[in-house]
Amino acid sequence: MAARLYATVTPVCAPWDGPAQRVVIFTGTGGGCGEREMGVDRLALTLWRQALPLRAPLAIWLTGELGDGMALHCTARQRCAPLPPAHVELDEVGDHVLGRLRYTTPAGDRVDLPFRAERCPAPPPPCG
Repeated sequence: MAARLYATVTPVCAPWDGPAQRVVIFTGTGGGCGEREMGVDRLALTLWRQALPLRAPLAIWLTGELGDGMALHCTARQRCAPLPPAHVELDEVGDHVLGRLRYTTPAGDRVDLPFRAERCPAPPPPCG
C-alpha cells in the first residue's frame, strides 16, 4: 500500500460564504495544524453542499463553484491554480479523515494520492 500523505481538515467558508471544509494535502515537507501554509507545496480541496457533513464512505467530484467542491494546486510561492476535474473519496471520517484524491493531468497522467488528514481544532468561521 502506498504511503499516505499528511493532510489537515479545517472549517472554512465556501466562495459564496456558505459553510465548507478544507482539506489541505501537503505534497512537500512542512505544513500542519497551527502552521502557516506559506512556503509549502500543497493541494487544497474545499468541500461544500452535498459533501457536508463529511462522512464515510463518500465520493465527491470537485468541479468548481457549481459542484460540491473545488481543488487547487498551490506552490510554495503562494501561486494557486485549479486542478483538472478531480475526484475525492473519503474512506474514514472521525478524529482524522482517510481518503484519496484522483485526477488526470492535462498530459494524460493519472494521479492517485492517498491521504490521512488531521482535524485542526478551530471554531467554524462566521459564513454568510
